[in-house]
Amino acid sequence: MEQKSRTLTDQELDLAISQNREQIHTALKANFGLKPGVVHNYSLKKAIRAVIEEHHTSLKKAIDSICKIPIEDTVAQTIIPHITIYETYFFRHPEHFAWMREIFLPALEQKRHAEQNHVVRCWSAGCSTGEEAYSIAITLYEYFKNKQGWALKVLATDINPESLDIAQQGYYGPWSFREMDRETIEKYFHVPNDRRISIPGLPQTKLYHIDSHIQQMVTFAQLNLLTPQWNIPELSDSTFDLIFCRNVFIYFDQDTAQTLALRFAKHLKPDGAFIAGPSEPWFLNGLPFIPKQITNGTIFIKKEHRDFSEQTKNQLPPHIAVSRPTPPMQSFEHSHSKKTLPNPAPKPATSSSLESKEIIRARLLADSGEASHAIEIISDLIQKEKTNPELYYLRGLAYFHAKDFASAESDLKKSLFLEPDNVVAYITLAAISEKKNNIKEMQKYYSNALHFLSKIEENAIVPGSNGIPAKAMREMIQSLMDTYGNR
Repeated sequence: MEQKSRTLTDQELDLAISQNREQIHTALKANFGLKPGVVHNYSLKKAIRAVIEEHHTSLKKAIDSICKIPIEDTVAQTIIPHITIYETYFFRHPEHFAWMREIFLPALEQKRHAEQNHVVRCWSAGCSTGEEAYSIAITLYEYFKNKQGWALKVLATDINPESLDIAQQGYYGPWSFREMDRETIEKYFHVPNDRRISIPGLPQTKLYHIDSHIQQMVTFAQLNLLTPQWNIPELSDSTFDLIFCRNVFIYFDQDTAQTLALRFAKHLKPDGAFIAGPSEPWFLNGLPFIPKQITNGTIFIKKEHRDFSEQTKNQLPPHIAVSRPTPPMQSFEHSHSKKTLPNPAPKPATSSSLESKEIIRARLLADSGEASHAIEIISDLIQKEKTNPELYYLRGLAYFHAKDFASAESDLKKSLFLEPDNVVAYITLAAISEKKNNIKEMQKYYSNALHFLSKIEENAIVPGSNGIPAKAMREMIQSLMDTYGNR
């Protein structure tokens, strides 16, 4: 039996990817529409490790399962969080929202008054962690807040269940607000006393929570845009006034992108608007859209013609996408009533659902100060899986919270022996070194963290970091190193 991912080196995984690169690229294109090269080796390695651990399989079988066309639904759900992009922030490409406020909504309001129809529907397709969807909802609310009788609805879909989990919870760090004015932040967000991004060795960062009224305007659902049928209730008979699908087409080849755009057009009302990313308008050439120039950009208005219904029949070939439709996620009107929200960081991959629940419970116990209980739970799990790097990392974190720094250091080093690229483990070791007043050792661990951060795209979320992008984490670490270097 082959070694599992916890003992596989980066070199072994690089070799396996190199030997199977053509098959991997073919499968990623067939199953998800992704062009060759858009998924980097770092992400592929994470995906392969996750398949091996979650499905108790070998390296060869893991790659075979990733290369299967159509890919099995369970394998797709395992790899999607590792091959998708988390980069987004509030009011990204502000020219689109300015046009929406100043041009589109006034015209739509006048048209709807004449029709005696006061429902506005928008769709954020490829919504990632939700910032775009909430930006749309805020824009709608700002325009219609003093106008009676309007129903404002935003559908937000994404293929990545972990992104949607963060979006549904509605907690965001400062990085998500980098182009948002202070007045809007204070109007639509609040800072709960008990919600912080806390990574030992880095400055504590507060989280902001979206206003509940804005949150309730948005319904989230999981959707692979490349499935032959979009089987979620909100799309069954719905047409939209406005569809955002930005910075998604760039990951597809032109044929796939244009076929997808035709499907979007089918879900737009006559004279509805479609908004793509700034570098994507060329994908829409020759399609049923009329391009309209706006300040610093282009938007597309749906046009009608007699051949359009025939065009939309030419949808994606049946081999594309996951073998079974993915059920929609619960809308926030229901999920918001829960008293306790889970940690917004991506969930750790574990070998069974029972152990996954136990690990999440242990993480929450450690974060709430009940470190001894967390250590007890994780120690039992380690007896079952003695070479799982995640377990050693979590127990090391619990020991850190318990101020047993010697045990924490021992477990964190065991975790790094099994998984050398765990950035947050290096940062926690740096915090322990600082407490020992060993500044040289602290800087060594920070340097190791920076080395592995350099392998992650700057806008990608660092695994285990509660949503911090690589660029922001590098800046924090570099600032701390400079501070100590100047002492």
